[in-house]
Amino acid sequence: MAQVTIKDVRKLYGQTVALDGFSVTVADGEFVTFLGPSGCGKTTSLRLVAGFIRPDNGSIRIGERSVSDAAVFVPPEERGVGMVFQSYAVWPHMNVYRNVAYPLKIKKIPRAEMTRRVEQALEMVKMPELIDRYPNQLSGGQQQRVALARALVMQPKVLLLDEPFSNLDAKLREEMRFELKALQKQTGITIIFVTHDQLEAMVLSDRVVVMDSGVIQQVGTPREIYQRPSNQFIADFIGTANFLEVDVRPEGVFLVGEPQLPLPLAKPQGKEGRMKLMVRPEEMRLSRAGGALEARVEQKMFLGDAVTYLLNIQGQILKAKSQQGEEFEVDERIYVELAGDRYFG
Repeated sequence: MAQVTIKDVRKLYGQTVALDGFSVTVADGEFVTFLGPSGCGKTTSLRLVAGFIRPDNGSIRIGERSVSDAAVFVPPEERGVGMVFQSYAVWPHMNVYRNVAYPLKIKKIPRAEMTRRVEQALEMVKMPELIDRYPNQLSGGQQQRVALARALVMQPKVLLLDEPFSNLDAKLREEMRFELKALQKQTGITIIFVTHDQLEAMVLSDRVVVMDSGVIQQVGTPREIYQRPSNQFIADFIGTANFLEVDVRPEGVFLVGEPQLPLPLAKPQGKEGRMKLMVRPEEMRLSRAGGALEARVEQKMFLGDAVTYLLNIQGQILKAKSQQGEEFEVDERIYVELAGDRYFG
């Protein structure tokens, strides 16, 4: 397996900057996700690592070898990477064996070794009994497993995954996430995964690289990204967040409105003036008994394991979540206690 080092990479498409100063190191055996909205540059970064496109500036190393810099450009087939695309890209006229064996056939691997490696790859993706099936006899999830086996059969140093589960239904996506994580643990392979789905990133990753407009916004563990977002974009993009307009003064923090209500919260160090306080829905305690703020229930949504409410607090609409237990009704006046210490602005 191998470490991937991307340093100061810049990529332009005409006048459009797809990536700008992109630098990240993926450790040997690490699962790292490039996460961001459409057009943020995450797929471009993956294609640069694969060697499908060349950077305008910067360098890329796989292991100890430079595969892309000012003097060197190693073609995709010599980089030791496997790639799985959003589309399954399985050949309909070939059965599972031939689909998985195809890259080995191109490399002229002896037949006995080819069969051994195909069977091994299919064992990894839990499909050995389907070796003679054709794609039209497989489900979407099974076709995606074939694509994954075809990437693994080459025994790559690095596995690149470009939104591989986006065409699957919700139940299959969840199953494939668990299987991919188990596969990575089994093989110890280095994985770079691209998605716009924050849940996939949180569930699968050792670390997450959050991107926007071709620029890295934050790199950290899923817990770090969720609990300590470095800016408002990340706070809003990862999970669900409320942003309360507050006024930070020497004497404390006040909720903006009429009247401005004092909040029993810690002040941000060295900052004063109008700011936005981030509060996650699960960080709000609701009750009928009293609290720091009075709110009116605008909407109520039952979600099985929890109930989500839209609350009106002095004209500011907040989303709150509470586990099953005490429930509140639309138009009811209740009380809210906040817990938050992340300020933006």
